[in-house]
Amino acid sequence: MIARRIFSIVYIIIISFVTISCRSIQQKERKLPFNWVDTVLANISGSKVTSASFNVLQFGAIADGQTDNKSVIDRAIKACENSGGGKVIFPPGKYLVKGPIHMISNLELRIEAGAELIFGGDSSCYLPVVKSRWEGTILYNYSPFIYAYKKHNISITGKGIINGNSKDTWNKWINRQRQDLLLARKMNNEGVPIEKRIFGGGHSLRTSLIEFYECESVLMDGITIINAPFWCVHPVFSKNIIIRNLLFSAHNNNNDGIDPDSSEDVLIENITFDNADDNIAIKSGRDREGRELNIPSKNIVVRNCHFKGHNAFSIGSEISGGVYNVLVENCSYAGKVRSGFYLKSNNDRGGSIAHIYARNLTFDTCEYAIEMDTDYKHEGKGHPSEFYDIRIENITAKNATVCGISLVGSEEKPIHNVHLNNVTINKATKFYMVEQVKAIHLKNVVIEGAKVNKFK
Repeated sequence: MIARRIFSIVYIIIISFVTISCRSIQQKERKLPFNWVDTVLANISGSKVTSASFNVLQFGAIADGQTDNKSVIDRAIKACENSGGGKVIFPPGKYLVKGPIHMISNLELRIEAGAELIFGGDSSCYLPVVKSRWEGTILYNYSPFIYAYKKHNISITGKGIINGNSKDTWNKWINRQRQDLLLARKMNNEGVPIEKRIFGGGHSLRTSLIEFYECESVLMDGITIINAPFWCVHPVFSKNIIIRNLLFSAHNNNNDGIDPDSSEDVLIENITFDNADDNIAIKSGRDREGRELNIPSKNIVVRNCHFKGHNAFSIGSEISGGVYNVLVENCSYAGKVRSGFYLKSNNDRGGSIAHIYARNLTFDTCEYAIEMDTDYKHEGKGHPSEFYDIRIENITAKNATVCGISLVGSEEKPIHNVHLNNVTINKATKFYMVEQVKAIHLKNVVIEGAKVNKFK
């Protein structure tokens, strides 16, 4: 009798645990109600700081573009911290900074019109290593040039310039980083403890220009970003983020514009992109580690942006934690981009891309107007991703030089529940390419003047 009671108690505990776990997973993946955009925007406030101000010139900064101001900036930030927070202000001038700026909570970096932060190119100045996420793998690497770790209520504002100054230094590392790239992925897939994933000195993984790691209440507004070492703006495991009114001119290798990574409640608006890589790429981790952490990017609104560069709006390819509840709307595309609206993953990623909405997008010339690819770069096996509940409407494109609409799912997990409404492509080398797709709904899809009622 006692044994039976013990068994019953253990059984109830196990069932309760499984139920709670399932509910947790469902909560991460759940589709928000019809008015979900209003719900998301209500949760996004960015940051607010006190009115206290700290002018770097008063701390001895020399804005001649040649004198290193690293220690001066550190002192100004320390004084700001001691006073409980405020604005560290950069008046017009050129400020050379040989090393990273590490943000504190309740800090606004105010880079005024006519001011330019120019970062030094000596990699040794960006040591010691800090915790980061590099293409979906957590590790310790050179510090991002502007870095915030577990901070809250932080801002980077003004009409000034952040210049990574990396064209002739970090940018050239791409030719020698392959070995470290493969090592990072190996450590991920073999479960090497994060504390032992030490890169930095003696290694060649380029660092991001700006990274917010496990931060909350973040605002970027008005800044111009040029010449980054790697990705430009990278929020990781962060929430309540507003990025608006930025101007990019970033043409180095892998100069993604904005990469929300396992982050939530994000508003990206009024951005003018000109990037050598993905303008926006939403991510959530790579392979084994990303699947086990299972931390998605979710509740993201992108609106009123102007895209130019490689791929315009994309999700992936590192989406092992999933990407849910994304709206991109009222955006235009300048010049030529490879892909306008792009969802991508590999067969070793796992994860899902779901509840994605796009509307009112105008493309110029692109290789693909709409592209969804579960076999990006034909890498990996065993963990196909799932793409579903994707709604795209009111789209126009002048010219698709490769294919107007390309949807490529996997046999194990076909792309499903896709709605294409009011899509017009004026010219396309190939109208469409569709593989492993089911439950696709077309309404008023017109390519080169011909209405497409179904994909054959």
